Amino acid sequence: RTPNGVALARCIKVGIDNKGHDMIRTVGIVAGDEFCYDAFADVFDRVISKWQSDGMVVSDQDTGDLQKVSPLSMDPLGEHVLSIRVCGLRNLRGFRMAPAISRAERRQVERLLV
Repeated sequence: RTPNGVALARCIKVGIDNKGHDMIRTVGIVAGDEFCYDAFADVFDRVISKWQSDGMVVSDQDTGDLQKVSPLSMDPLGEHVLSIRVCGLRNLRGFRMAPAISRAERRQVERLLV
């Protein structure tokens, strides 16, 4: 468990509950708090390394130039791809993340941000 009480089971629950789809690549593990990356490094490091080696992560810098991402067209004939979405999420230090946060913690975060 992490100092915030997050167990590895909570992190992999998303992958157990949502097997994914042939057309949608999923990772199957989500950090429950900032300490998960250290507490469960043997798992997270392997998953992140595999994710990056499969080309799912390009860089940590924003780019509007798709040629910098890949010289290949995702839909050369323009018949299938309607949109592409990439989402990066951050958390507030000291609070658990979505898979492990309690209702009371969510309310506390809302009070801080609103």
